[in-house]
Amino acid sequence: MKSLFYLLSLVILFFFGCEKEKNALNDTNNYESLDYQNFNEIFAFNLNGEGQLEIINKISLSDLESINKSKVSTRSKNYASANGHFNTPFGSTMTFSAIENMGGTHGQIHLVNASLDVQMNTTCVAVYENKAVFQGEISSINEGSFYKVGNTLMIYVEDFGEGAKSPLDRYSSNLYYLKTSDPTYLFDCQLWLHCSTLCWGNSIEVANRSDQIQVK
Repeated sequence: MKSLFYLLSLVILFFFGCEKEKNALNDTNNYESLDYQNFNEIFAFNLNGEGQLEIINKISLSDLESINKSKVSTRSKNYASANGHFNTPFGSTMTFSAIENMGGTHGQIHLVNASLDVQMNTTCVAVYENKAVFQGEISSINEGSFYKVGNTLMIYVEDFGEGAKSPLDRYSSNLYYLKTSDPTYLFDCQLWLHCSTLCWGNSIEVANRSDQIQVK
């Protein structure tokens, strides 16, 4: 009888411990107050942001470190560019320019959804074939937002060309958030381009034929 009671106690403690961790990760107030690197993971929030901040993906630092060590540069020239304007099927809108050339990295990003209005200065861009990853340092944001000025958001897009017969361009709903205290290697767009579906999941079509993403 004592053994059964002890076993039930362990089960109850395990259940509530898991629930506490889950709630901590989905409660943005708790998330902001925690040093989330203690979880040894980087989190992606929902770019579509339908009125609620939502964690939709996470990747371990050990996986990112492995990718960083094995990555091969996709740069075949001293130029990379991603720019465009698109709407998502969920009501978000993004306008962006991300250009890297001999003069450095240039551009701005503006993302608006039901809970967010954020302006960013582009800090890096990586391109391979029709795919691009770019990062922006937050320069201004709506009052009360979870995201903070000076930190970084990261976006992934795919360019499927132009014309009536071309497939619609695509984007990832995974919006990664990096703090200034994060490891330096995480601010390399080449790393996140190599991360592929592990980080970005299945891409989503933009909302309209008129939406345009251009990757060069």
